[in-house]
Formats: sequence, C-alpha cells, structure tokens
Amino acid sequence: MDLPKRKPIRLKNYDYSQNGLYFVTICTKNRKEILWSTDVGDGVLDVPLCCACDIGKVHLSEYGKTIKKYIYNINQTYSHVRILQYVIMPNHIHFILKIKNDDLHGIGTSRTPSPTNAVVPQIVSTLKRFVNKEFGYNIFQRSYHDHIIRNEKELQLFSNYIHNNPLAWEIDVLNPTND
Repeated sequence: MDLPKRKPIRLKNYDYSQNGLYFVTICTKNRKEILWSTDVGDGVLDVPLCCACDIGKVHLSEYGKTIKKYIYNINQTYSHVRILQYVIMPNHIHFILKIKNDDLHGIGTSRTPSPTNAVVPQIVSTLKRFVNKEFGYNIFQRSYHDHIIRNEKELQLFSNYIHNNPLAWEIDVLNPTND
C-alpha cells in the first residue's frame, strides 16, 4: 500500500527568519482531546460549550498547563520572538508569533529557508520538544500549519479567530465530532 504523499506546507523560497507575524496551529497526535476538558457540574447535560467557557467550566489539563508554561518561557527566553496571542483548544493550539530582530545576522540572513535560520520551525520545535520531554512521550502531530500574516486586516482576522475559537468548538473543523 502506498502512503499518501505529503504536500509541502512551507511557502517556497520564503525566509521564515524575517521580521513579521505568523499564525501557527499545532495539533495533538491523532487529534486526541487531551489539552482541556469541560466540567459543567451543575446537573445540566446540554449546556453548550460556549456557555461553559463563559462561566469558567473549561479547565486546562496537565498537558494544557504545560503548554501554557512553555509559551510563557518562550516569551521570556527569546528576545527576538514573542507569542502575542494564543489559545489552547482540546486537541490543538493556535498562536500568533512575532519575529522582530534588528540583528538578523544572529539568526541567519539567507533568503532561502534553512534549518539554521527558519525561526518559525525552531520555535514550534522548541515548544514541542520541551512539552514532550516533560511527559516522556510525544503528544503532538509531526507537522504543523502556519500562515504568514501579511497585513493589519489579516492580523485582526487571526486575532479574532483565536479569541473566539473556544466559543466555536462545537463547529470547529478540528473537532473530531465534525469529521
């Protein structure tokens, strides 16, 4: 049986170390819902998730808490990158990554992406590696998705998406019940 051929997910010949904003999505392995759970706890079985979020009935799991910890660590450790906004969902995370480095010589100057200068993959890899190390096994899919944010309108679009994502979990394309 032939395995499906993977499509390239990076923009060809784009320098992923250059200053800019990037929207990133990382999914859990097999899209297992392990990052947070709901606990309506009031005896009402049909409380929609959006209400559960509003009344504080959504709780990060240990996996989710660990991811949150390492997101904060990335912001404290690296002077040239910031995770500006993020959301942890049951089986994936989204974040907006900002690269701002006045001295690009320290992270690569080639216009062609390479393992030494591709900051976006480095940050994703670092986050995955530290979280996985803490648990002793891999909780993430091999790949991830990114989108280069090209203007203020896209930034607002992705920022709103992150902000509203928990409220739309029931209809989210990454929700396994919607396959």
